[in-house]
Amino acid sequence: AGYAGLTSFATMKPDIVKFDLELVRDVHRSHTRTRLIASMVDLCHELGIIALAEGIESPEEFAHLESLGCDLYQGYLIAKPEPGFGGVTFPGRRPD
Repeated sequence: AGYAGLTSFATMKPDIVKFDLELVRDVHRSHTRTRLIASMVDLCHELGIIALAEGIESPEEFAHLESLGCDLYQGYLIAKPEPGFGGVTFPGRRPD
């Protein structure tokens, strides 16, 4: 839900950390962005947290993030947003 400080790792103990599209954009062209994401992925893995990169729009970004060890990926390169889930039901909920 937006920006979260590093203290969130200690207080919230998240299952997933999502790298914002502003950090992901052109990561393959930026040493600083590469080092930040690489360090965060390492920290996530040490703490048993899934590292998710969002906003991936180019094959170069995807390949670079994959080489850094991200676990999951989102963005227009992967799939464009679509309305609804078409028949997916969640436990305890009726389908729409």
